[in-house]
Amino acid sequence: AYNLGQTRLGNFAKMWTAIRAAITTGGNADWWTEAAKEALDSTWAKQVGPRATRIATMLRTGAVGA
Repeated sequence: AYNLGQTRLGNFAKMWTAIRAAITTGGNADWWTEAAKEALDSTWAKQVGPRATRIATMLRTGAVGA
């Protein structure tokens, strides 16, 4: 949200769908993996490079500062 702002972050529809599914299914790891994949499948990820990879890892693993 820091780089994109709320509006543009909200446009990651498939990522948010996967996050909602992960939460409603009790933290199903497959959905967190899907959310990470969708985050990386974006222009934003190409622009910020390694930071996008770190954030995707955090989505997948739940580890902060990964």
